Amino acid sequence: MSLIGTATAFYVGFKNNQAYGRNWEARIIWGQLPIPVGRLELPLACWAKIVCPKKYN
Repeated sequence: MSLIGTATAFYVGFKNNQAYGRNWEARIIWGQLPIPVGRLELPLACWAKIVCPKKYN
């Protein structure tokens, strides 16, 4: 019985480690997302004629 419990503990431990790795990778990708979005913000605002500095006229 203890052998089954030990095997289950190893299995759950490895699955938890995989889930943490996927979560960390997703945090890195989502953390990099605001950089390209920020670069598009001013040209899109100018295109929508909300705010258009002289640089984009």
